[in-house]
Amino acid sequence: MVLGLILIRFDFFCRQIKRKRSLFYKCVTWSIIAFIMLIVGIYKFIATSNDPMAIDKTYIYIEPFSSYFRRKNHTQILHDWNDYELIRRDEKRIGYGEHGTDTYVDGQDPKLEEMLVRENGHNVLVSDMIALDRSIPDFRNDACQKKKNLKDLPKVSIIIPFYDEHISTLLRTLHSIINRTPRELLKEIILVNDLSRKHYEKLENHIAVKGWAGLVKMIEMEEHSGVIWSRLAGARLASADVLLFMDCHVEVGYNYLPPLLEPIAKNYRMVTIPTLDIIDKNNYEILPLDPARTVFDWHFHAQRIPLNARDTEMKPDEPYFTPVIYGSTYAISQKFFWELKPDFELITQGADFIEMSFKINLCGGMTLEHPCSRIAHLYRRFPHEKHFNEIDFKASNNKRVAEIWLEEYKEALYSRHPERYNRIRVDEEDIIEQLRLKKSLNCLPISYFFERLAPDMLERYPIHEYQHFASGGIRLFEKNDTCLEISGDSDYGESSRLEIQKCDPNIVHPHEYQYFILRHFRDIQIRGRSDCIQNARRGNGFTYAHCHYKQGNQYFRYDIETMQIFWGPKRNNLCLDADFETKQVIASKCDKHNKHQKFVFGKVNLAMLKSWLEYGANILDDKEVKDLKE
Repeated sequence: MVLGLILIRFDFFCRQIKRKRSLFYKCVTWSIIAFIMLIVGIYKFIATSNDPMAIDKTYIYIEPFSSYFRRKNHTQILHDWNDYELIRRDEKRIGYGEHGTDTYVDGQDPKLEEMLVRENGHNVLVSDMIALDRSIPDFRNDACQKKKNLKDLPKVSIIIPFYDEHISTLLRTLHSIINRTPRELLKEIILVNDLSRKHYEKLENHIAVKGWAGLVKMIEMEEHSGVIWSRLAGARLASADVLLFMDCHVEVGYNYLPPLLEPIAKNYRMVTIPTLDIIDKNNYEILPLDPARTVFDWHFHAQRIPLNARDTEMKPDEPYFTPVIYGSTYAISQKFFWELKPDFELITQGADFIEMSFKINLCGGMTLEHPCSRIAHLYRRFPHEKHFNEIDFKASNNKRVAEIWLEEYKEALYSRHPERYNRIRVDEEDIIEQLRLKKSLNCLPISYFFERLAPDMLERYPIHEYQHFASGGIRLFEKNDTCLEISGDSDYGESSRLEIQKCDPNIVHPHEYQYFILRHFRDIQIRGRSDCIQNARRGNGFTYAHCHYKQGNQYFRYDIETMQIFWGPKRNNLCLDADFETKQVIASKCDKHNKHQKFVFGKVNLAMLKSWLEYGANILDDKEVKDLKE
């Protein structure tokens, strides 16, 4: 009886265990299923959020376990990354454009050339004549050519957005990168087609024939979105530890990459830029750019200012601090890039390089320019585009960046173009995420940027504009309907002329091509641009080029009594002269009786003009000062 009860209890106990075990197995099974579903859900969420085309979604960056920046045991061994075989091979090359020389097309139809330049922004006939893998001049200084860099460096994803770029120019960019980039440092090149109107089967075929399919990736935007979003799409696809953004019309220099990577390898919050040399848009000559720092003016245009005393004392092969990066070309670790959360509300182009520069330098990082890294950049000729989908995107971007970052300095921007900025509304709710980010990153105030990082920037580009000697339209005194006007193209070539055209009805505030300022710096600036009127010699037509603040060939003086505009020092006795046959403005011997040399500004400051020596920047020519005092 007792034994039977024991057996019954034992059987009941066993059944209980089986039921619990079954329940346990079920719990474990469902837990595993739930865990798998959670992982799949997270993966799908991340995949959806991180889709290259989902620009308006927050990118979720998960640092790979294999990331260069996770490893702690990096070797400090130095390595000579120069490709001497390539350099020797290039030295022997001959042909059109080799070694960065200028090229011209014999018997070229000027009208065809002008049409192609207007369509593409540069002379594509010259581009087609030059080899895709042409040799380039080595503008590195001696110390840079001999410099060794760390052997252990992170790999890079190079991101190149393009829109309707001419095929030979784009292919030359690719060839220069692949030829001059150490393969062990190059993980991928990502070409982002911003839904071009042109077809690029030739590009795809070229990549396939060259065997670059595994190295070069191509994606296409779902709609034409502009360079900012195209860069972000490429960054979202990139897999290397370092991102290197480039324009689609560059030619990289010898050993350009290791100098950019080394500061980042030492500190992932360093952001580096090369020295950007210039490819002439008309003849493809490569011209060197002197070392300088990049800042911005109050139109949010990038500007170059001289190195300060501390920079000039540094070794010539060391990077130096620059307050602002180029938007077109910079290297940054993926980790830091996504920490900074680039503002995807900025559209098309413009102001993104200033936004990123503020974020880097005020939120824990530093921007460096490396003189040992040289990349030649083609500055294309296009009219100043202002609208995209009927939106004044440049003003919109500028105001958004100003409301987030400029704090008490924002009126310096708005006061330059109140008519544009007053039309644009930026509510706090529109920028709340970026303001929260600014707080979470413990970013320094903007005053730190101007007072500590770029104090001399405000000397050249003051918060409150200097008083002008004269401004507005420049009208011929005896012809009420004839004014000076620049040719409409943004081009520092032969077509960047000063001409005579019919006056805008409002001579005080004329349209942008007739609005000039005789500035504190004693030059004549085109309002709203970084360009000034200049000339080379007597008899030549006046052109315009980047304001250089050195007076010289951009030095002008207005005589309120004779109504003449003098070019150069008094002793040269040269004045602006309207040539009605050619419609150009030339430099001629001054003659106060010549009615074609008499001009009236829309607005003048009589006190300043009558006391020329007492107002304005110091006159740099001592003899000119002496002559004017006599």
